[in-house]
Amino acid sequence: MKTTRTNQIEPPKFRKAVHILMYLAKDGAFQSSATIACSVQSHATFLRRILALLANAGIVETREGREGGYGLKASADQITLAEVYMAVRGEEHECTAVDAPSEQTERLDAAMDELMQEADKRMLAFLQGYTLADLMETLTQK
Repeated sequence: MKTTRTNQIEPPKFRKAVHILMYLAKDGAFQSSATIACSVQSHATFLRRILALLANAGIVETREGREGGYGLKASADQITLAEVYMAVRGEEHECTAVDAPSEQTERLDAAMDELMQEADKRMLAFLQGYTLADLMETLTQK
């Protein structure tokens, strides 16, 4: 099944974050954001936002200076996809409506919130069983 933006349930940054981490794991050295951006075919500004989230989560480390850049804090077999998902999933933003929502809308919102929380829990449990190294191994077998 071909994946498009309309059928993705994961945060948009998740897929790119995994790609970034796989590149860093494969290379093993610290890389500049410009080098990473070229490798994963992403705009450097978007990439730096993702790298900041990954650094805040303790997945990547940053070094300043001539030999600086971004590198993994742990080996690929120690980084679970659940950790990556949690790092980049972001917070939901409240939308301020002009009119008060109807009772039906409020019930639907509550039901959908409950459903999506359960989906999120199940996705995290599933992703916890896979590491970055597992995914990299799968790609080398194909």
